[in-house]
Amino acid sequence: MKSNLLLQASDSVLLIVDIQEKFRPVIDGFQKVVDKAEILVRAANQLKIPCIVSEQYPKALGATVAELKQHLSAGQVCSTQTCASTPATKTLF
Repeated sequence: MKSNLLLQASDSVLLIVDIQEKFRPVIDGFQKVVDKAEILVRAANQLKIPCIVSEQYPKALGATVAELKQHLSAGQVCSTQTCASTPATKTLF
């Protein structure tokens, strides 16, 4: 019997929030967070799961870290703290 509790790639979205360069020196264990997020982004790409990355005030806090950005297309990064609630993003949820 198939369980209704299993995740389905077709019903999934990966949301990465504010993993930005300026946080690197001030967050303890930041590199571990980046490493785990990179695994998630790469897995999402392999499974064709949409990935959305938010950046909070990138002019001051810097862009999403390069380790993640290398696996993303330009349309996957939104430079606003409320990008998760835009009409385009809401269609993914």
